[in-house]
Amino acid sequence: MTRPDPDRQPEGTSVLSGPRHFAATDGRELTVGGVRWRYTRLGSGPPVLRLTGGLRRAALGFAFLEQLAAHNTVGAPDYPPVRSFADLDTGLSAILRAEGIDRCDLGQAGHAAVLLEPGAYMQWVEQALA
Repeated sequence: MTRPDPDRQPEGTSVLSGPRHFAATDGRELTVGGVRWRYTRLGSGPPVLRLTGGLRRAALGFAFLEQLAAHNTVGAPDYPPVRSFADLDTGLSAILRAEGIDRCDLGQAGHAAVLLEPGAYMQWVEQALA
């Protein structure tokens, strides 16, 4: 008797069923300046804001986010179409405020490194708060 391969998608199910379920379970929405921001929030513990990669959808990394949430409060936004770094900052800051988070660690995946290298987002926040 052969065992099912745990790394293969069960026959007859969508490869997106996991991310869809995750987004439906842990997803939240917030409108900021007319822009709808979708994000996930899960777990408890020290807060981590995780910026996703080039696919722009946090739920696609659901397995990693669930593991991170075992010991952390995790917020992970999708990226709506915004026109400037200031718009991105406004949306991310609104998510943190809505969740009652005033300090957090910042993590990234994929192209989000552009925002963090070398600490661009944190420099932007420091200047905005000055």
